[in-house]
Amino acid sequence: MRFVTWNVHSFRDARGRYVGPQVVEALARFPATVLALQEIDSLVRPDAARLPLAALADAYPYQRVTYTIENRQRRYGHALLSRVPLHGDRTHDVRYRGLEIRRLLDAEVDDDRGGRLRVIAAHLDLAPWARYAQLRRIAQVAAAGDVPTLVLGDLNAWTARAIRRRVGPALELVASPPTFPARRPRLALDRALCRPVGLVRRVSIAPLPRELSDHLPLLVEL
Repeated sequence: MRFVTWNVHSFRDARGRYVGPQVVEALARFPATVLALQEIDSLVRPDAARLPLAALADAYPYQRVTYTIENRQRRYGHALLSRVPLHGDRTHDVRYRGLEIRRLLDAEVDDDRGGRLRVIAAHLDLAPWARYAQLRRIAQVAAAGDVPTLVLGDLNAWTARAIRRRVGPALELVASPPTFPARRPRLALDRALCRPVGLVRRVSIAPLPRELSDHLPLLVEL
């Protein structure tokens, strides 16, 4: 099974130009099972019919979305998109006090061995104290399940040590290449964590157009 996590930067490239159709085309053609997309945004195309996720419905018909900003002008958040059925529709509020709303998306998919795989999608806070609390919450949420679990998303953590200290033994942090900034990546902000240890076989930069976001897409193979 192949998973991609990608911060799509409100469907704008590093220069701020709208690239929604190009992102949709690239993802629709890419043979992933599940996508975890962060910073989906309707601000540049406010009518629902033209929201880029709607254009991915044929390739990824099973979709879970949580909007952390939702008003008359804008819908902004992150999503899980799948080619195979998603079971469950759980969200976990991990907002830190009065800061920006942050939620985890939590669902299961049928794996290729006849079982279930739990997928948790996240986009964590920029403030380190909030992010550390959210990482601890992810560990608690993941530990509560009894099926293999994959956590994907933009964790916004600058070092692997900062993540490992907060998730402890509950999750394995998989070694990942730098993804940010896309032109000259230095930071591994986009990550995969899993349980049990060894669930993930390989992590690499997905062969998708590098210029479509300020983050590179991460490919996770089980």
